[in-house]
Amino acid sequence: MSKNLADKVLTDILNATALPNVISFAGGLPAPESFPVNIVKNLAVEALDTKGANLLQYSRAAGLDSFRQTLAEYVKSKQISTTASNIGVTTGSQSAAYIIAKQFIKPNMRVLVESPTYLAILPIFSSFGAEIIEIKTENDGINIEHYEELLKQGESVTYIMPNFHNPTGITTSQDKRTKIAELIKKYNTLLIEDDPYNELRYSGQPLQPIYCDAPENVIYLGTFSKILSPGLRVGYFISTTEIVSKLASTAQMIQLHTSNLTQAIAELYVAKGLLTEHLPKIINLYQKRLDTMVKELAPLTQQGFEINKPQGGMFLWVKLEKDITGEALYEKLKQKGVYIVPGEVFFPNPQDGKGFIRLNFTNVAEDKIVEGCKIIRESLG
Repeated sequence: MSKNLADKVLTDILNATALPNVISFAGGLPAPESFPVNIVKNLAVEALDTKGANLLQYSRAAGLDSFRQTLAEYVKSKQISTTASNIGVTTGSQSAAYIIAKQFIKPNMRVLVESPTYLAILPIFSSFGAEIIEIKTENDGINIEHYEELLKQGESVTYIMPNFHNPTGITTSQDKRTKIAELIKKYNTLLIEDDPYNELRYSGQPLQPIYCDAPENVIYLGTFSKILSPGLRVGYFISTTEIVSKLASTAQMIQLHTSNLTQAIAELYVAKGLLTEHLPKIINLYQKRLDTMVKELAPLTQQGFEINKPQGGMFLWVKLEKDITGEALYEKLKQKGVYIVPGEVFFPNPQDGKGFIRLNFTNVAEDKIVEGCKIIRESLG
């Protein structure tokens, strides 16, 4: 059922992009106006002028050496200390997740995930025969006691999104990050730390990645999709040199390597300080949109709805009044030209998510947010 609903929702969302007068709070898309088009154009010319035909040739699966070195410097801003040999480049972090699953997930292996979890990760793990098990999750991250109970039961891999979690927007507390690191070392298990929204923080203080306390047991995923362009398809992972080598070999079988040209563009974007200059513009744009959405939906809290305002990221998670399901509201709003994502699709057991919806605020102009939220309020009135 969850797969059928997820497929239907995804199809509707993609079809809606071609329809006029539609307001979509559904997809997890960055705003096109946040893309530094002229910067990318100039960087592409500079990269080709500097490295010439080499950028148009085949290359190493692990990524350009110069880009990996630039990334090693860049991630210091995330409190990560590493070297180029501990970094691999991928065609977006979604590709990294698939490559990791292909390398490490065996049929019937248990994969432990937050409850709820990232929609697109479920079919990846399932395609390799994984048994997906939910970890009880609270407002500051997973329940540590429940997590240890699950780890005691045998071999597993853990997937977690500690910053501005998709779909809930939750940020895992520093205390829980430390305890998670202790547990994965104690039980010698592998954890995938997916961190696509790290740089999109609107309030609060940056927290140390789990990787920092358990580098031998963590594969850290990062991406330029949210802070440069998703169309360039540049992501990366950080882990031990042994794991990087294994994943590079697996990636080579699937895609040979990530585009040299897009790697070179991302490298210059970071090395020249352009990301540092551009990021505040993106944050300012998204923070205003988040604040507008929260303000417009605030009246619903008086009717029993709960709105979880995140410290960053791209999503607002709404708990519905008890007699309303996410799927029913999704169908109702679709008829009015407003698209959302029902909570059912974020859980292995869709019944667990029937009382929730996820709203994206980054890809909708403020006036459309006001209009769309008004329609949501009226539909729930």
